[in-house]
Amino acid sequence: MAKTRILPRCWRRLEKRRMESDLLALLQRLNLNPGSKIAILGIGNELNGDDAAGVLAARALIEQTEERESRKGSRSLRLLIYEAGPAPENFTGPLRRFAPDVVLLIDAAEMGVPPGTVRL
Repeated sequence: MAKTRILPRCWRRLEKRRMESDLLALLQRLNLNPGSKIAILGIGNELNGDDAAGVLAARALIEQTEERESRKGSRSLRLLIYEAGPAPENFTGPLRRFAPDVVLLIDAAEMGVPPGTVRL
């Protein structure tokens, strides 16, 4: 069983910034229209070490989105983010109702590359 590694706060901030820049780069590669609706599902098991990466990424995005929305005083009708956990199939109903142009699934995977590598 993989161990969960607790990072110091400064490293967590660095990882969060890196994740955000990787995600922005991926979204730019999709070449979306300005009015596109995006759904993001964070997939993984928090009880299984690094398999929680997708859930933690979704949680960080939710927190960041809530901070921005509270400052602006409006809610985005074009972005939906869920911490889907180990069962993303349970979110098909809300996804269909939202009718996104793009669904982005964030999940950890064994790819034979250094940890933290992002692939689209």
